[in-house]
Amino acid sequence: MSRRVVLITGASSGIGRALALSLAGPESALLLNHRDSLEQAQQVALEATRRWAEVQVEAGDVAVDEVSRRLVQVAVERWGQLDALINNAATTVFLEADHWDQMEPEALDRIFAVNVRCPYLMSRAAAPWLRRARGAVVNISSTSGLKGLRSCPAYAASKAALNTLTRSLARALAPEVRVTAVLPGFVDTPWVQRGLGERYPRARRRVEQATPLGAVVQPEQVAEVVVSLLLGMSQVTGQLVVVDGGYHL
Repeated sequence: MSRRVVLITGASSGIGRALALSLAGPESALLLNHRDSLEQAQQVALEATRRWAEVQVEAGDVAVDEVSRRLVQVAVERWGQLDALINNAATTVFLEADHWDQMEPEALDRIFAVNVRCPYLMSRAAAPWLRRARGAVVNISSTSGLKGLRSCPAYAASKAALNTLTRSLARALAPEVRVTAVLPGFVDTPWVQRGLGERYPRARRRVEQATPLGAVVQPEQVAEVVVSLLLGMSQVTGQLVVVDGGYHL
């Protein structure tokens, strides 16, 4: 087996798409998960295969334990191993800052299910194979998990929990498996554009003006950091890497 097998959750667009294409190549085998975006996921798979990667698309809600175990099993049955796991699937509710308290309890539960339970379940299911491969886990978190978020405290709290989960798993899976998290700030993705709607242009300008590097982060720039953590940095684990152009400053 010469290919590096990577399982990516939430891989149909945005950062997930950028991750898949950044990792695609003759040396890669990618299992791309999506929940309800089959057409988009298939398009990502097509682009990845054009770069000579082997690709399989699998639907499923990764906040469900049976689904997380099935995804790992699919990868292992096809390629015989699993070298890396990227927990990218996430959700939120986009609210006006002054309306943060209007979130329904069911929405809060869903945010924690996807943003925290999913990475936990996926990491648990993948752990035996990642140990065997001396592989790596990268969780896609958010700077809101460090500084809070006025418009959606539940999302920020879920990402803070993911940050702590990252460091806990780095301890639990050592020394065979490295576990890190990448924390983007405002990223130019279709998800953010749809969520903010007509507020998006104003929000983007505000971020650009306040960011030392003067630009909004692109999904491909987040993927650059993730790939570096997966393929190099052999002595880095338990770290939370901020990717926001310096906006947090």
